[in-house]
Amino acid sequence: MTNPPTDGLSAVRARAKRRFRDYDVDLAYPVCLPVYDLRIRIVEHETGKLSTTARFVLMLANVPVEDVAEIRRLLGLREGEVVLAAAELLSAALIEQKPDQSIRITELGRAVLREAGRTYRPRNRHPRIPYDPLVRTIPTVDLDDLLDREEARKEGLFIPATKSRRPRLSQIRLAEVQEYEEQFGKAGQKAEILQVVDIKDARLRYRRDVILVRLLHRQSRSELFVAYRAQQFLEQESEAIQRLAASGFKLVPQDVGPENGSAAPWARLRPEESRLAQDIGKLDEALGKAEMAVADTESIRSATQDERERATLEEDLKESKAERDELRAKLREKERQLEDLSGGEARLVRTEEHRPLLFDAVRTAVSELTIVSAWVNSRTLDEELCEALTAAIDRGVTVRIAWGFGTRGERDRNRVKGDKALADLRHKIPKAHRCRLIVKRIETHEKFMICDERFCVWGSFNWLSYRGQRDEGYRRETSSYSERPGDVGLWKANAETLFG
Repeated sequence: MTNPPTDGLSAVRARAKRRFRDYDVDLAYPVCLPVYDLRIRIVEHETGKLSTTARFVLMLANVPVEDVAEIRRLLGLREGEVVLAAAELLSAALIEQKPDQSIRITELGRAVLREAGRTYRPRNRHPRIPYDPLVRTIPTVDLDDLLDREEARKEGLFIPATKSRRPRLSQIRLAEVQEYEEQFGKAGQKAEILQVVDIKDARLRYRRDVILVRLLHRQSRSELFVAYRAQQFLEQESEAIQRLAASGFKLVPQDVGPENGSAAPWARLRPEESRLAQDIGKLDEALGKAEMAVADTESIRSATQDERERATLEEDLKESKAERDELRAKLREKERQLEDLSGGEARLVRTEEHRPLLFDAVRTAVSELTIVSAWVNSRTLDEELCEALTAAIDRGVTVRIAWGFGTRGERDRNRVKGDKALADLRHKIPKAHRCRLIVKRIETHEKFMICDERFCVWGSFNWLSYRGQRDEGYRRETSSYSERPGDVGLWKANAETLFG
């Protein structure tokens, strides 16, 4: 295994050192973690359109005109054309044929008429999805970026020993499949997935975008393994990897050491990024010493009885704090510069972090706030949130809300709840400013938020129908937060397909 320069790992080492202050950073090296490439069988809605003839036959059957000969006379069609249209309707269960050969419309047929002739039939499809056996979730990775074991070895990449068990069907979550298909699916038209039926094939492959850090506790010298991706701490992966380490799995390559941490070419930074990463490491080390100096001086001052000595220590403490604060400011500036070069902050948002982030976006938005939530209810779009949105609109912010998944039915409860909550919001907004509230009800299962040009958040969290509180209804939801211009631009373009 080759040992190229370690500049690309400096930033990760510095972040791990700051996060785990009771530990010393021992090793940092890139790894290939297992991901199953699955081919599954799903059942989804296939959206279709009735032929013009079939639609008119269905409309007459709804009148009702049930005699086929009378339908043919009213439409002025040949017998064969009516027979073909009736066969189309029968195969879709939109009409029934009675013993006397007349026809009768079904409830499904009436529902299709209300949808202007659009039909929804179940169909089987066999998409490919990834599955992470360490954290037992569907990760947001492109299958085309995964490596086979032989490819990883040819590139000199380290594959740690892991417990990679093929997933069972019960572990494949329908919501995660839907979200993955919406982001990476190859089908041009995204359809509602009704059921995951089977795992047809499973192929073990590897992702190469993770850096593993081994830390040693300062007192006990016990090992702690943590994982990072793009300088972002991976909590779930770290917990799973630590369990493997505790079970005796080999997680460190033989030819990697503290001074020659192995790094694949993709892990290296550009020259300017490398310089900043080294500066951050040095500043972080200096800051640690400065904080210890402040703590030591404060401790000595507290134990000293002599007034003159205390006065001298006060001066020393003042200087130490000034040096510490200066180092903190320099460190923050270097980190900001590195994040700017990397394109902005990117991190995961946990369940209970979503609602505070929503309020932060509402209260800090300057020009435009976009919220897309599959469902809306008054418990989440409550008085407090309505007041914050009204205040944002009053100061000139355009608020765009898209919602409406599964609200086709005239008496659908989700539609009624959402319409009421949004009507309450509209009534709170002064009439002169209501033009700045744009609401669109559309069949979408997406959940994302965009605040001006500053940041975007996307994932599984329903912003306007779930509060994310740790109560009896608590459930795990995760989103990705990004300030990177490319991500924000991508999601703004996606939003325009909903509001355009």
